[in-house]
Amino acid sequence: VIEHNYMPVSQVPALSKRILEGSIYSYLHKKLHIKLAGSSAGSRADLPDKYDRQYLGANESTPILEIEQIVWT
Repeated sequence: VIEHNYMPVSQVPALSKRILEGSIYSYLHKKLHIKLAGSSAGSRADLPDKYDRQYLGANESTPILEIEQIVWT
């Protein structure tokens, strides 16, 4: 699994590797009292790019599933 998260640094003070290895949503809710208002998600099948192949150990013809989720407050 490869996961990328993008969020404003000003909204997540003291973010650490330990927090990211757990649940970022739990941290936002329990520690920062940020309530999520909604989300949108979609998925698609694709072939892996060079980055995906390197980190997933896949070859050029191995299908992968990409999932994109957008969450807002």
